[in-house]
Amino acid sequence: MTNTQKKRSGPRPLCIHTGLLQANAASYGDFAQDNFIPYSNEDRINIIRGIQKYQNSTYSADRPSLSSQYEYKGIHLLTPDEEDKENVQYKRSLLLIPSLINNANIFNLNKDRSFALWLQQNDIEVFILDWGDISKTNPDVTMETLVAEILPHMIHAASDRAQNSLDILGYCMGGTLLLGGLSFTAVNIGKIIFLAVPWDFHSEKSGFFKSLRLWSPFALETIQRNGYLPSLWVEFLFAMLDMSKAGSKFMDFDKMDPRSEQARLFIDVEDWLNSGCDIPKHIAQYCIKEWFSGNVTAQNKWIIKDCVIDPSSYKNDVLIIASDKDKITPYECTEALEKQLGNANVTVLKESCGHISYIAGQNAVASIWEPLLEWVKE
Repeated sequence: MTNTQKKRSGPRPLCIHTGLLQANAASYGDFAQDNFIPYSNEDRINIIRGIQKYQNSTYSADRPSLSSQYEYKGIHLLTPDEEDKENVQYKRSLLLIPSLINNANIFNLNKDRSFALWLQQNDIEVFILDWGDISKTNPDVTMETLVAEILPHMIHAASDRAQNSLDILGYCMGGTLLLGGLSFTAVNIGKIIFLAVPWDFHSEKSGFFKSLRLWSPFALETIQRNGYLPSLWVEFLFAMLDMSKAGSKFMDFDKMDPRSEQARLFIDVEDWLNSGCDIPKHIAQYCIKEWFSGNVTAQNKWIIKDCVIDPSSYKNDVLIIASDKDKITPYECTEALEKQLGNANVTVLKESCGHISYIAGQNAVASIWEPLLEWVKE
């Protein structure tokens, strides 16, 4: 480890990952019984050893470079750098919108697993919306401003710079925001991709609602006290959704050759997970009260500036990608969106992978990326 490289402090929240090693699931009631598998003494040792290997690794990601093409209120429109890019004629143009919760590096993890660069090398002109540290650049932003002004402005900026009619992909919360933003977007949008997008937050197959009942009151107090929702609180919520995975992944990492591509990808994903962004006060309160608790999206009651966000108003070609093994956004959570897109030409790609595995999974390229590319080019 070099003098300038800081030791990793993650995984976050570290208290969850280490506390689970001593936990007795029986003492935590039905919730823990559904979400937690007790560890053996050997498992505990392997998990601690895996965490230490992650923290002490001297590896840092070799990401393809990205250039900012436009900036508005601290939010950037990025494109992958390629030689002689100006002379390339792309077949389609695609804007990638990530969640607010983590940074846009999920689309550009490393040189061997850059979804953005891979698309561009396959004749797709790529733009990435990078929210940046929005709690610092836009601390007082509201959901109305984000959905009705900022997001449409960035969509217009991408459309103005695109060689073709703009297609858009929304990942996780980015897709939910996209559905709202399209209601205030004047430009003609081509195809739309919803990748692991939550819509029915009360889906019985999701552990999300059960976790929220425990988490929300304390999160709301924290928001009121701090003036924002710390990223650690979001990471805590997601750790609750899949507590067994929080430890078992480090058992798997402990067995990996630290020089292997698999180990490097694990570190890049874990670094991305641990680089979560604080959420501005009004956005966080809105998500908890209106989306998570009120479930206004699934009930077709999501209203922004007196406009009902109605998926049935879209007639685009739409690709929905969801998984029955996604603990954060299971297929049933997205199925409600499919039903509401009654006037669109909807294609569904149902997979069996985790929430991050759409991009970073071992089989992601063959099972997700390639079918997605084929659909976009149709």
